[in-house]
Amino acid sequence: MPKGDIQHGNRRHYQTTEVIQFMRLVTEKCLEWGRPCVIVSLDVKKAFDRLKPSAIAKLLEKRGVPLHLRHAIMQELLDDRSLDLRVFDFTCRKVRMMRGVRQGSPESALFFSAVINDALTELSLIWKRENVGMHFGKFGGDEQLSEDWFLEHDDVLGARVLYEDIHVPCVAFAEDMYLIARSHAEAERMLRDVSEMLIELGLELQVGGTLQLQPVKLEVKGGVPVPVHLYTDDIDADTKQQLINLARSGIAVGFVAAMPDVHLGKGATIGSVFASRDFVCPNAVGVDIGCGMCAVPVDGPLLRKDLPEKKLLAIQRGLRSSIPTGSESHDRSTPAMEATMRTLIAQHAPTPWLRQSLTSRHSRQLGSLGGGNHFVELVYDEEDRVWMMLHSGSRNIGNVTAQHYDEVAAKQSGGRKEALAFLRIKSKEGQHYLTDMEFCQSYASENRRFMMETFAEVVKKETGRDTLWDQMVNIHHNYCECEQCRYYDGSGGGQWREEQLWVTRKGATSAKSGQLGIIPGSMGTGSYIVRGKGQPDSWQSCSHGAGRSMSRSAAFRNVDPKTFAGHMKERGIVWDSNYADKVRDEAPMAYKDLGVVMRNQQDLVEVVHYLQPLINMKGW
Repeated sequence: MPKGDIQHGNRRHYQTTEVIQFMRLVTEKCLEWGRPCVIVSLDVKKAFDRLKPSAIAKLLEKRGVPLHLRHAIMQELLDDRSLDLRVFDFTCRKVRMMRGVRQGSPESALFFSAVINDALTELSLIWKRENVGMHFGKFGGDEQLSEDWFLEHDDVLGARVLYEDIHVPCVAFAEDMYLIARSHAEAERMLRDVSEMLIELGLELQVGGTLQLQPVKLEVKGGVPVPVHLYTDDIDADTKQQLINLARSGIAVGFVAAMPDVHLGKGATIGSVFASRDFVCPNAVGVDIGCGMCAVPVDGPLLRKDLPEKKLLAIQRGLRSSIPTGSESHDRSTPAMEATMRTLIAQHAPTPWLRQSLTSRHSRQLGSLGGGNHFVELVYDEEDRVWMMLHSGSRNIGNVTAQHYDEVAAKQSGGRKEALAFLRIKSKEGQHYLTDMEFCQSYASENRRFMMETFAEVVKKETGRDTLWDQMVNIHHNYCECEQCRYYDGSGGGQWREEQLWVTRKGATSAKSGQLGIIPGSMGTGSYIVRGKGQPDSWQSCSHGAGRSMSRSAAFRNVDPKTFAGHMKERGIVWDSNYADKVRDEAPMAYKDLGVVMRNQQDLVEVVHYLQPLINMKGW
């Protein structure tokens, strides 16, 4: 990056890809050295419409343009820029426009980019004097970029970079800007400065256009610590402390990742991901082992317009009568359910304890929803194609298994139940847990499959359409499995490692490169089918949903059932509105903004489909 060169927009030999690649190089080096890096993306609201002509006049004067030419240029920019003020069919007066630059003309883009470049350059000089913003080349210590590194990346950075302490707090491409800070607090200060600068130019930031592209690295002290990679700023003190407890427990290697939907959980944080060589923590997997999502499109394709309200109500009645919710189960098990249980037992060889725990109830719960945040939805995508989607887990058997091994882990590790009690993977108890956990994960997957087959039967009965089973996505977000991992180990001088590790995801979705996943929102807000990017900084993971902003008890105290029902009615969603009082804890007001969550993980996944609800069914 050439020294003093901030603006890359509307300039010869400069491309957007160079800015993106430069940002990646900076973050890679920061991760390699274990240095914090916060990158904030900014978008200027209606940039060309709002730029003050006085800012252009100041630019021309600063660049040494003679007075008579400045007058001619400004007259050309503002000439004939007016609008007619009309009332009904009468033109009252012509009003001259004194803001912005002429749209569509090449000089307008050049002037805008030059103004932004000069303003950001002035800010950068202030930041450098006050030691604000990212320095690279030297980081105030012995670690520094080598001369060979600069030579290697000369083509990418756009110019020869001298080997010295280089201050690069920001870059821009036209109205898109990136701030590069060394801490969250520093980024906030820089954001305030840029906002004030833009106001002076007659500009303002696009609301909702600011996002954090890279995780904030939270350093942890005490115990056997690893850092925490935070993909959100929306985190309360209790949740942060729970993450810190995990990071210094000694069971995690490399780092702990906190997804954008992170919130307080039982024993371990929901939205946390970590890897371990030697340990597994039952509470870090969760009490609903194998809980996850399933979605599949309807053939035809079946379109939203094909489903009038009468048909939607018929589908809702069919779902209510065929899929048990809450603590309910089917009245009797079918041959298919019993055969599935036999297959699961044969495949996973669960421990004698689990076999003794299995009853006819667990066969009858195959194809049942449960309560809490579990749901069944009929949805439609961006092309109005209809999908079936549901969220559920391993029901009772997963819960009793989790509780049993939490107690076993507390005895082995000397810890407390409902905390971070762990098991040594090579111990007999650790192997028993992994065996029974995998059984429960498979049970959860089969439970979702049974429900989806029932769902498909209901939809076919009402529409005559089949299901595209080869396009079904059925994934866990509460589980542990052994994976090939690549990560930066900051201990012992720091180095990149690649090895087999046990990755635990509690309320987090696997997002390996090319892997499909499902990120649901709260009731009435929509959901996403996503494709993973395989980012090692998050243990190749992404969020499992929007994440709670209120505890369940707080939601029952604060959410008004009438407001909740009104929100669902405005969206035109068919649901059991008579039971709004019973599911207030699942109201959209009790959850984080899914749009913000998705923006915070744009480096982790790409959106494949956006799904909006037509029917919502929940248990309680």
